Amino acid sequence: MKHSSYLKVFEDFKFSPQESNVCLWVCEGLTHKEIGVRLGLSEHTVKGYMHKAKFRLFAKGHRVTTKLEFISTMMKLAEKYEA
Repeated sequence: MKHSSYLKVFEDFKFSPQESNVCLWVCEGLTHKEIGVRLGLSEHTVKGYMHKAKFRLFAKGHRVTTKLEFISTMMKLAEKYEA
């Protein structure tokens, strides 16, 4: 999946720049700890950004509770921008 497709999803769902960064790395398969190291954030802060992102998706009708569901949902949403 192209990063530009994810960025369009983040924009549509009004993710903050930090939420977008964290979510992009989650979609790339990094752990919360690895993301924290890359972005200079604590693991707790990374989890907080993920919680906010999941809430934004839930508010628009996407039930997302696990990391796997989040990645799957993001991939489906980003596919719309691939064409």
